Amino acid sequence: MKKMSIALEREIMQVVKSDYSGLLKIEYHSKNGVIKQAIKLDRNDCSPVLFIDNIPDLFPEMFACARPDAGKIVSAVYDMMRISLESVEAFKNAGGFEGIDDAYILENVFPALLPEKAAVDVFIPFMDMKIVFKVRLKEHPDATFTVNKTMMNGLTEAELFLASLENVSRLSAPCLLRMPEMFSFFSDGVMKVLTNTEKFYGAAAIIYGKDKIKNFAEKEGSDIVIIPSSVHECILLPYDKSMSFECLNAIVNEVNTSVVKEEEILSDHVYMYDRQTDRIVTDAEYQKKIGKI
Repeated sequence: MKKMSIALEREIMQVVKSDYSGLLKIEYHSKNGVIKQAIKLDRNDCSPVLFIDNIPDLFPEMFACARPDAGKIVSAVYDMMRISLESVEAFKNAGGFEGIDDAYILENVFPALLPEKAAVDVFIPFMDMKIVFKVRLKEHPDATFTVNKTMMNGLTEAELFLASLENVSRLSAPCLLRMPEMFSFFSDGVMKVLTNTEKFYGAAAIIYGKDKIKNFAEKEGSDIVIIPSSVHECILLPYDKSMSFECLNAIVNEVNTSVVKEEEILSDHVYMYDRQTDRIVTDAEYQKKIGKI
């Protein structure tokens, strides 16, 4: 496998962010157990993911010169991903979804969390959010679609939910990471990131990975603040009585405004894991319990 210099990798990321805003985006995904940077088409749920360190092997001719051109590389990546997406669309237009039956959905479905305002017609309420159901395409493993009413064919939300929980260990198992493993610009500390192995709609791991929150709470000897940083992950922080929920929620809203893309915002407030009841609750419910409101 060819290797890319760190300097060129940074140039490529800068080109993606500055010249391809709204077309491409940078995400973090697990590759062989290591968090890697990847490029994905922006605002498209069915877009495949391309790990940045795979680019030299896909476009070897661009790395034959002494100084590869980051702009030309990103242009080639964009063209390739657009064509790949078109093949997925062709699959759909050729009746691909019509051939997807109940068994296919139940075998490949996994849960995701979206905000309460999300315009979806198949979901299960979860506090002030919605559990929705994503299906990974066998024919295009990097692509997914969201289950809607037209695809149900007699399936119920309960059946989808149970199947999605059974599938997570195979499709998107929960994982608890140190902050630097997920975000390189953070120093190591007491905060953890809860997501899944794909780093894709990993905030839902608070449902199917609650045991990891429980173990973290027991280790720290405290309840846990759950900060919904995006639909893809949550940040866990041991609760201290001196903490202000007003300040915690202000942090969530600041991140939503300045960092997270609008379509990836999950909530405008924190949640809490209560050790005594082994439940995840809203900040408002928790504050009522401890007498802060």
